[in-house]
Amino acid sequence: MESGHIEELKTTPQLLIFIIAVTAILTVLGNIFVYFLPAQFACNMQVGDLIAAAGVDLLGTPFVVILITGIFIQIPFIRRRMTVRSFVVLYTVALASAAFSTHTSPWRENFEPIVARVGTDVAVMAYVPEFVSPPREAAEVLMRGTGSIVAIPWGQLLPAIIWRFFRFALFAGVSVGLISIFRRQWVDVEMLPYPHITLAYSAIVSVREVRNPKWVGRIAFILGFIIGFGLELSRAFIAFFPWFPDIYSFRVSTCGPGTHQLTLLGTTWHYGIAKHTPLYALVFLAPLHSLFSIVFWGIVYEIASTVAVTLGYYTAIVSDYVVGVKPHSCSYLRILHGIC
Repeated sequence: MESGHIEELKTTPQLLIFIIAVTAILTVLGNIFVYFLPAQFACNMQVGDLIAAAGVDLLGTPFVVILITGIFIQIPFIRRRMTVRSFVVLYTVALASAAFSTHTSPWRENFEPIVARVGTDVAVMAYVPEFVSPPREAAEVLMRGTGSIVAIPWGQLLPAIIWRFFRFALFAGVSVGLISIFRRQWVDVEMLPYPHITLAYSAIVSVREVRNPKWVGRIAFILGFIIGFGLELSRAFIAFFPWFPDIYSFRVSTCGPGTHQLTLLGTTWHYGIAKHTPLYALVFLAPLHSLFSIVFWGIVYEIASTVAVTLGYYTAIVSDYVVGVKPHSCSYLRILHGIC
C-alpha cells in the first residue's frame, strides 16, 4: 500500500448526537418523498437513488445534502466552520440514510412479516416467532392507526424492533470489519475503479470553491449543474404532468428503474437501453478495462442463460411478473440494462 496522509476522525458524544439527529431527519424526509411519488415513478424519481439502475445505484441524498450545504456556507459564520472533514461526515451520514430512503429500503422488506398474521393462515404463522411477526392485534393497530402515539402497543412491537435493529447492526458491523481488513492488509480500496468516489470528491470541492473566480473548474461545475438539473427537471415533468411530451419514453415500455426493453416477452435476453442520462456520464469515469470486462461477462451470462433455458433449466426467468415489460430476475446490470 502506498503511504500518504491519513487524518483520523475521532468519535465524540457531540458527533454521535449530530449523526443520529441528521440520520433521523434525512430518513424521515426521504421516505416521505419516496412514498408520495406516483407509483410508476417510485423507483426512478427518488432522491435517495440518483441513478436507479440496479448494480449502479448512485445514491442521491449525499449530493443533495452537499448542494444544500453549499448554499448555507455562503453565510460567513457557517463557512468558517464547514471544513472538508465536516463535508465528509455529512456525505457519509447522508449515504447511510439514503439506503433507508429508497423504494428498496428495509421498510419495504420488513412490512410484510410485520402484518403477516392478519392475512396468513394461523397454522402457518404458528411457526413464526413473535419477534419476527408481532401478534395479530398489534398488526391490526398498525394498519388502521391509533390517532395517538401512546395507544401504539409498544410492548408487543418492541421485540420486533430490537430484532430488526440487530439484523442491520450486525450486518453493518461485519461489513465494516471486512472492509477494514481489506483496507489495512490486502488492498488499497482507494485504488479500485469506483467512480462514485470521484463524483463525491468533486462535489465537495466544487461547493466550497464555486465562489472563487480563479478556480479553474468553476464554469464547468456551474454549466454541468444547470444541464443536469434541466435534464432531471424534464424527467420530473414527464412524471407529474401528462401534457408534457414524453421525450424519454418513460411512460411506455419502461422497467421500474428506467430501462427500455428491446426484446420480446418470453425470451432470455436481459439487456435494454437505460433511460437515465446521468448513468452515461458515470460510465465515462470508469476505466476502459472495467467496461470491457462488464460487457464481455454480460454477454457470456446471456449466452449461458439461453443455453440453460433451452435445456429446460431456470425456465421461470422468462415468465412475466411486470405487466408490459420483460422480467430481469436473473440479470446483471451493466452499462446498458436495468433490472425491474
